[in-house]
Amino acid sequence: MHAHAQARAPALVRAPGPRTERRHGAAWWTLPLLAGVAYGAYAWFLARDERFTTAATVVGLVSGVLAALVLAALAAVRPSVPAEPRAAGYGAACGIGVGYLSALTGPSVLWSSVLGLLVAAGVAPAVLYRLSTRQD
Repeated sequence: MHAHAQARAPALVRAPGPRTERRHGAAWWTLPLLAGVAYGAYAWFLARDERFTTAATVVGLVSGVLAALVLAALAAVRPSVPAEPRAAGYGAACGIGVGYLSALTGPSVLWSSVLGLLVAAGVAPAVLYRLSTRQD
């Protein structure tokens, strides 16, 4: 009876099988749009310097639109680009973005550039690892 109960138990772990490429219609533009809104809002917050200014609003809007466009472009070319250039693209986008946000807070251009390079040097290998270990 005990062996019979184990034989009928459902399998909790499935063997990995081939992944099918499913592309959700709204996901490829929704995620870059949301990331652009968040990036633009944070850029506006850093640029406003505790007071509302039109220049800070323009900085936030332009930063958000550019971030959304870059991420949408990376998502659009995803199927046709190998993993290494994709990882470099995401690393560069993250490094430039963090370096720019750092520059909005007031440190030197050298520090913002070094911080951006460090972020890019960390993000690119992480993305490459993720892309290399994912079964397509």
